[in-house]
Amino acid sequence: MRKIVLSLFFLLSGCQITPDQMYDYSKVTYNDAPQVINEEAPAISVYKMVEPPYPTGALKNGIEGFVKLEFDIDEKGKAINIEIIDSKPSYMFEAVSLRTLMEWDFSRLVVDGVPQKQGHKNIEFKFEIDK
Repeated sequence: MRKIVLSLFFLLSGCQITPDQMYDYSKVTYNDAPQVINEEAPAISVYKMVEPPYPTGALKNGIEGFVKLEFDIDEKGKAINIEIIDSKPSYMFEAVSLRTLMEWDFSRLVVDGVPQKQGHKNIEFKFEIDK
C-alpha cells in the first residue's frame, strides 16, 4: 500500500521590515476561510487540498522520496511562482507535486478590503510506501 505524507511548512520570509512597511493587522481579514491571525503575521490556511498521486513507476519499484517547494500565493488564493527547492530522487516526484500544489486553494489575505499577494511559502511533499 502507499502513503503520502504532507508536511506543511509555511514560513515567513526573513526580510527586515521597517516601521513604515508594517501592516496594521487589525485591518487584516481572510476571505473563504476562517480568520486566523497571530501576533507577528497572518497564518496561512489551506481550504482545498488534494493528495498528490503516487507515481506508478515509483510505487512499482518501491521508491520513496520528497519534494520541497517554495511558492507565493496570489490575490485569489492560488499558488504561483512555484520553485523546486530540493527533491530526492530528482525528477521522480516533482511533476506530480507541482501539479498538485497548483490545484490547492489557500485563504486569501485581505488588507483594507484589498486582496494581497503573499510571498515565500514553503511546503514539503513526502512520498512513502507502507511496509
